[in-house]
Order: sequence, then C-alpha cells, then structure tokens
Amino acid sequence: MRKPPFLATLILERLGADDEALVGDLLEEYRRGRSRAWYWSQALAGVALRSSTHLVKEPLTALAAISAGWAVLLTFFFTVGNSGTLAVFTKGFGRSTFGGGGLEFWWPLYASAAAVSSLGFALAALAVVRLNGGRWASMLGPFMSSVVLVQVSIHAARVFRLPVWRSDTLFYVAPMGFPYQFYWGILLTLIVTFVAGLLGARARSTMARA
Repeated sequence: MRKPPFLATLILERLGADDEALVGDLLEEYRRGRSRAWYWSQALAGVALRSSTHLVKEPLTALAAISAGWAVLLTFFFTVGNSGTLAVFTKGFGRSTFGGGGLEFWWPLYASAAAVSSLGFALAALAVVRLNGGRWASMLGPFMSSVVLVQVSIHAARVFRLPVWRSDTLFYVAPMGFPYQFYWGILLTLIVTFVAGLLGARARSTMARA
C-alpha cells in the first residue's frame, strides 16, 4: 500500500484542514495512483485555503493570533536580546569582550545574535500555533508573511540609513546572521519559524498512517 509523503501529510494535519473527509479523500486518491507532486500541491492548497478562510471569516481573531506572535517576539528581543547574545558569545566562544578588528568582520558576534534571534522566532511560532488550543495553527503562514514584510522594510530602512535601524530590538527581528548576508538572515528566521510551528502544532486530523 502506497504511503503518502510524510512531510506533506504532517503539514496538512497540523497546519491545514481539520476536515477528516477532505484529508481522507486525498489519501484515497493518492493510493489510486496520483503522483507525489499532486499530493504535495493538494496538501499545500489545503493549508492555504484554511488560512484564507480564517482571514476572511474571522479577521479580528486571525489578527489576534498574528499579534500574539509579534508580542512574544518583540518582548523576548527587548528583554533578552542583548543579554542573551552576550551570554551565547561569552559561553559559546569563550570571549568576554567584543574585541577589535571591526564588528562587521567578526562572525562570532553575528552568530550569537542569530542564535538568539532564532530562539525568539521559534517562541513566536509556538505562540501562534498553540493559541486557543491550537485552533489557529493555520495562521503560521500569514504570520511568516508578516515577518518577511517587516524584515524587508527594516533592511530597506538600513540601506537608506533611516534611524529605525538603530533599535537593538529590530536588529534581532531582521538578523544579519553573518556579515553582508541579509537574505540568509531572512531565510534562517523563516525556516526556524516554520519548523518550530510545525513541530509545536497539534495534529488536527486522524489521517491514516498505514
């Protein structure tokens, strides 16, 4: 008996539709000969449909879920950002000072900041997917979209030398990761957010695993 793609099934169960008839139909069609690409497309479509349905029918509640993620994110970075980075920096790299040579060339500091940033995004993702008993796990996608929008805006502000970049909290929201690798910083936070949210979300269906 053909087994559907594990990751696609996991995404559908935890972040997508909670309609057992729908996921059952997908499984049946796949076992009748549908391709893995078809299954993936249907699983992702189910997640997108669930998210858009919540956004349209209950926008205020959906906004609350996304806002909860941002509240956790900003609170964590505001209270723990610099101290957490210093702790990782001193314990992980055995240095008590930032040293010389120009911070833009000294990767341990950026790596420490990236670690703290990743933890913050992981906690934010958990807040989104577990809100209201896990009912709003489908809001992980829209939350990630809002993250990209804010990060691009912060990086644009940095390029044009606007004062907003001077905020330490925003440094962790849009981490550089390593010098001059801004896009890798955005990609890192999205991967961390998605994985943490996927693992933290509760299964929403009883799709057969046989």
